[in-house]
Amino acid sequence: NYHWEYYREMSDCRMDVATSALIKNPWTFPLAYRCAHAPLELGVWHRLQFLHVDRRLVGAIDGMVVFDVEDDGEAGHGPVYRHGRFAIRC
Repeated sequence: NYHWEYYREMSDCRMDVATSALIKNPWTFPLAYRCAHAPLELGVWHRLQFLHVDRRLVGAIDGMVVFDVEDDGEAGHGPVYRHGRFAIRC
């Protein structure tokens, strides 16, 4: 699966901004990391959007694109996924 960590509070991550990561499992291969300019506002709903077309993966939070990457099935970390599961991890 692909999993998108969209609000990361981990000891090895910045806490002053919102961070995101897109990971490809089972290889735990990072496809994208991104820091926003400010933290996400707490106590409000946020809209997550995910688009997967062929090799292209796009994720946005509240209309702001967080990542826009292409998965490469020839790079040694498995094929481009065409079906299955997508995990959103907060």
